[in-house]
Amino acid sequence: MKLSPTRELARRYAAGDLSLDDYRSQRRDLIDGVCSGTQPFQYGQTTSHIRRKPAWLIWVPLVIVLAAGAAVTLGVMYARHPSESGLRYQVLKQSGSQLLSEFLDANDWSEASITHFVARWKQLPLREQQATRNSYIYPRMTAQLQEQIVSQQAMLEVAPDPKAAVRHLAHLQEMAAQLAGPQANQ
Repeated sequence: MKLSPTRELARRYAAGDLSLDDYRSQRRDLIDGVCSGTQPFQYGQTTSHIRRKPAWLIWVPLVIVLAAGAAVTLGVMYARHPSESGLRYQVLKQSGSQLLSEFLDANDWSEASITHFVARWKQLPLREQQATRNSYIYPRMTAQLQEQIVSQQAMLEVAPDPKAAVRHLAHLQEMAAQLAGPQANQ
């Protein structure tokens, strides 16, 4: 295969047959000749040895990116709106000690927080509730709960809304009863 004049010129320069000044001069003459029309432009001879990629190879990266985007989108949607069975699995997977620890760390003794805690506690299996009663964090929880009950009882006399204070005390006592378990209610 015969090389184009520009390729032949570059090959001779790379082999050391031409100096840099000679290479530049001859290249300028070639370019000027092509531009003026005195030198034929040899299109196609220089690219005949180049292989083109199959068209399907161009689409592979695009398909991969789209599939990854769809997977991420589904993951985000599932994380925001997990199914009920997914929620139940999370609740069952969570240990009672972890539940107590999160409640104590939040230090939120509002009625909504207590109601939420009691609902989650009731969802734990009885075996897990009993294991939690034997854990290291259970005495800390019961001590803080007892402090809240005593404090709320003292607030009954001076509370601006006695009905709300009584209702809050009832929530605290229900929480204590749930934590104590069925043997304490007998």
